[in-house]
Amino acid sequence: MRSNRYLTKGENSPNIVNGNYNNTEIYINNKSNIEWFTAFRRLSNKIKSLKGKYFDTITADLTVLPDKCFHDELTIGQRITVEGFLSKYILTHREKFHTPFTRKAGKTIVENNHVKMEVGGIPTPLPIQSFPPFLNIDGKKYVYFLYPFDFSNFLVCPGPKDDIEQEAKPLLLISPDDLSQFTEKNIRLTGVLSEFEDGILNPQNNVFTRVQQNIFGNIMRPYNESIKSLCISIFDRSKSSIEVIGEKESLNALIYVESHFENTRLIHHRLVDNNKDSPFYETFIGDMLPGSYPGMHWFGNLPVDKKSSSAEDVSIPSGLCDSDVFLKTTNFREFAYFIETDIVNHSVNKNKLFKMKEFVDEFRRNVRRFYKKHTGVEIINVYDFLYDFNKSKFFHPKGIMSSAATHGKPVGDEERKTITWLKNS
Repeated sequence: MRSNRYLTKGENSPNIVNGNYNNTEIYINNKSNIEWFTAFRRLSNKIKSLKGKYFDTITADLTVLPDKCFHDELTIGQRITVEGFLSKYILTHREKFHTPFTRKAGKTIVENNHVKMEVGGIPTPLPIQSFPPFLNIDGKKYVYFLYPFDFSNFLVCPGPKDDIEQEAKPLLLISPDDLSQFTEKNIRLTGVLSEFEDGILNPQNNVFTRVQQNIFGNIMRPYNESIKSLCISIFDRSKSSIEVIGEKESLNALIYVESHFENTRLIHHRLVDNNKDSPFYETFIGDMLPGSYPGMHWFGNLPVDKKSSSAEDVSIPSGLCDSDVFLKTTNFREFAYFIETDIVNHSVNKNKLFKMKEFVDEFRRNVRRFYKKHTGVEIINVYDFLYDFNKSKFFHPKGIMSSAATHGKPVGDEERKTITWLKNS
């Protein structure tokens, strides 16, 4: 294993591996991602007060509970007992890097002294996401998600109309307490049906993609006539309870990390292949991939039954390499890394997380050394987003989300609050 001893010393770097982590301005290309996290932060932090609205406790079936509430068959303020699978994770749609298919290297064939490699397309599942607790004048609010008992797999692919299978649409749970000891387990829960404040779900201000709207289909329905949002709150401890009633042996999921390189725009003109009219950084970036295949680096994400390509189809190429990790990019400066894991098998999950970190670190070091050798310029690699912000310091001692902001405009106040929320998880 290579030593992680390579330090950046650029003007925006505090002599650590990934740049200025005290700067709360953010790379402009990630603004849409910040807006999505901001929308969720504002949504989950605006629970209506329910004083004096409690009723007798009823037992409810989680699979039909949301529809009954949105159809006015159950009342906000009703105390309920439900059983289901509690998780800190929900599916997320990383729109910038998502394609219906991902290119993967297949078997190698030798014909007439020529080596050929089969490259296939496999459906791309959505990765998972967790959220840090919210901190306000009332204390902390923790966010969890409740799924039906028969929920068995986070490896879910959006349908042709961006639809999501029903069992993968959770109900939101808001708690004043850390429920980590109950997560990724089957539980029995007593809480109160709650909703978000009026106006927070204005459809005109909706920044959720269609896939995200479908994932949140049991949490918010902004076009509904009466109730437009739904969650379970357990803020009144005297009227709430939770207990573990079972565990799952396995639960597969896709986890992700996103990062980008800075300072590269300034030096690409120095890296021009004399035999071509365009920079060849796509090639050398491919050569830097751990476990890369010589001469085979990037493949556009065409559906396997499609015969022709278009700019839209190939705009998010997949990197080919001999690794459990697969990655995608839009411009060879911003990258998303993915790996499948089992989130309830701690040994497997630990191993897969370590593999992804080693892959990203080696790729970063390889690219940095190349730029330094051929241009003399120190580049910066910054982690932007990841599936679990509590793991951010596992990837870098100072956490995530920093930018020199040498180009683009800073984000607004709400987005800055979101950055602080995510960075301080």
